[in-house]
Amino acid sequence: MLRLVIKIIITFANKTRPGFAAYTLYMATAVLVSVINGINKTMDSIKKISLDKNRGYTACVSAAHKMFFDNFKTIFKRMWLYSLPLALSVALLIVVVLNATLNGASVATFVWNIVADMLIVGSGVVYMSRLMAMLNGNTMKFNVKRNLYISLTYVIFSIVMTLLLGTVSYFLGNKTLVVAQIPIPYSKLFSLAVTVIVPCLMLPFTYGVMKYLIEPDSKYSTIFSKSYKTGMRYWGLIFVVLFLATLCTFVVLMLISLPCVITMVANLSSLIGVKEYGDPSGLPQWFAFMQFCICAMATFIALFVNVFWVFAVYFMYGSIETRLKEKEEYLKAKV
Repeated sequence: MLRLVIKIIITFANKTRPGFAAYTLYMATAVLVSVINGINKTMDSIKKISLDKNRGYTACVSAAHKMFFDNFKTIFKRMWLYSLPLALSVALLIVVVLNATLNGASVATFVWNIVADMLIVGSGVVYMSRLMAMLNGNTMKFNVKRNLYISLTYVIFSIVMTLLLGTVSYFLGNKTLVVAQIPIPYSKLFSLAVTVIVPCLMLPFTYGVMKYLIEPDSKYSTIFSKSYKTGMRYWGLIFVVLFLATLCTFVVLMLISLPCVITMVANLSSLIGVKEYGDPSGLPQWFAFMQFCICAMATFIALFVNVFWVFAVYFMYGSIETRLKEKEEYLKAKV
């Protein structure tokens, strides 16, 4: 079971200026610039457990657990600067989206939403590049380039899927399917089918992406061809490893997100009281800043929990590679 005990101490300001989002943008950008300055340096690796071993799904998770906690102090020292801009960017997006949801969208919130999304993509690439550099020992330049390809692919895929869902829902309109005298909109059925089928088809990419990020000789195109076919053959192993790793991290992430949820509920309750009943807002002026700090701290911790999940995928990749080598050696010996 994943253990994570972190003490959080947050000092809240008595009051803040409305431009704290701009300050956040400045901080995130400054940290990103300082990180990328060392882009050509070879990154030192952590104490690793043997990758070339045929492991079952529980052994993959256990190996990830061991490597994570054996190197936790080292991981924190080497990752905190790379996690900070991503945590700030995610917190900014949460505050902007929540403000738009509760108070209505505006041009300013739309602009800040785009800015936060771009920051998340950029800082996410740097975060994953540093994490992968500890595993493959390559330079940040190598890892940034490869993670950038993966991130852009994901962004394009998300846009295409959003447009597809919107287009299909528009053409289906209000058409319904009656099941047991219960009308069910076709658009809802399509969305449900996509929600179930697409993740199942995406699972094999987990192996291909990790292989592409680890092996310098691996090509981007193999993610969608040879590596995908291999991932399909080991779909069961991939599914169980990801399920167990997600189950372990889910409990911790739920606890971490509780402060964020509490502040969101308080904000919503205050807004309902003001708009529906005309009550004065009981929230202090610095509540938005406090909410931003809480979300940033929670995201910062969650990013280190995510390292365990990546380690599980890393050992899953190693197990599949070992099985392929053993099978190849067996076939050669048989001939």
